[in-house]
Amino acid sequence: MRLYGPTSHDAWRIFAAIDRMASNAPGIRTSARQRTGMGSQYRTADTTVEAALWHNTGPLEKNAGSVDIRYALSDHWNMTAGYSSFASDTPYRAVASGISASSAHWGMGYVWNELTSLSLRLRAHDFSDGNRRQSTEVALSQRVFTAPDFKVSIQPSIGASTNSRFGGAYFNPERDQSISVAVVLERVVWRRYERSLADRWTLGGGHYQQAGFRSGTMSEASYEQTYQHSPALELNYGLGVNQRPYDGASEVAKLLYLQLVSRFR
Repeated sequence: MRLYGPTSHDAWRIFAAIDRMASNAPGIRTSARQRTGMGSQYRTADTTVEAALWHNTGPLEKNAGSVDIRYALSDHWNMTAGYSSFASDTPYRAVASGISASSAHWGMGYVWNELTSLSLRLRAHDFSDGNRRQSTEVALSQRVFTAPDFKVSIQPSIGASTNSRFGGAYFNPERDQSISVAVVLERVVWRRYERSLADRWTLGGGHYQQAGFRSGTMSEASYEQTYQHSPALELNYGLGVNQRPYDGASEVAKLLYLQLVSRFR
């Protein structure tokens, strides 16, 4: 949950946030990581910068800081960058074992037009157990069909990562690679003045290779809806399932989410 204050001097505003992540994965006790934070956002037509201080509780109690930057270099080029001294995407098995990770990320994107875009993302994690993780992803989005209330896009991607230490309390393969493609169908179910209901189907699959284990297939399927009651109130909800190999064994994950975005005057 995030709550933003009113804009000051046409660019600045403060915000408060709280995140809670729980897990009951096999092999670790059921517990939750929670972080509360306060920060400031600077936003102009081309630039958004958010900086925050966080207090983490749960398996690890630790203070941390983060900064995230988004910058539009031109109508076609955009860049993102950021740093966190205790990354929110630190594997929960690592956190449950008393291991934290700082992270830094950088990305560059190019948008030809509303139909085609390409992005590159680089990310590095520095774990407190001495492991150094580096990951790279290249993704393309290509619209292949457009109608007034219906769109179809194809989204291929290639990813790879390396770890300086492998094995241990959390999943950290020496190196791995993946290649996948997803088909995304977007539709406006109905619209009446400011109110509308839209849905989105995603179907995808690919190939995954982990060093030291046999390669395997990946697959995903998800469905979500977005209800916009007004420009100030939006509700998103959906469900999904994905399958991929971990250490040579196929694992299935299920996802259910609900998000409410409200803008106060």
